[in-house]
Amino acid sequence: MIARRLTVPADRRFVSIWAVVTSVAVIVAVVAGVLAWRGTSVDDAAAPIRQAAAIAVTDLMNFSPDDDAADRARVAERLTGALAADYLTRGPDVVFPAATTSRVEMAAVVLDVGVTERTGSRARVLVFVDQSIALQGAPGEPERIGVARWATMTAENGRWLLARLEPVSPQ
Repeated sequence: MIARRLTVPADRRFVSIWAVVTSVAVIVAVVAGVLAWRGTSVDDAAAPIRQAAAIAVTDLMNFSPDDDAADRARVAERLTGALAADYLTRGPDVVFPAATTSRVEMAAVVLDVGVTERTGSRARVLVFVDQSIALQGAPGEPERIGVARWATMTAENGRWLLARLEPVSPQ
């Protein structure tokens, strides 16, 4: 009997090409999985910075005309430098110009915080905020907008304090 070859050269090339394609796909999937896993891991060293920024920005951006000196002092404890001095002098006007005279109420919820730079005792943080603004006693729904702010955090005596808050882009 004549021995027959089970595969022809064209079939071997086809199988070889698919073996290479499958191997490359597996390698790409593994690399993508590792990168995705590493990208979602939490940087524990930045957690205190993110938490302090979220609390400070929330305190600073939540105010009403009924706030008193004790409320200002509580907020100022989370601030430092020129921002703290300016806030103690002007109050909510630091965040929203003429807030005091126009009787504006602001409620802010920090949605997310990301540390973009950190050098020693300073960090630059991107803060995303959902804020509602209304005139006290005015009828209707408050205006709700989402904003992003750059926050500069400074470590002092083991605490991260808000030193500066500025818009990401002009509004």
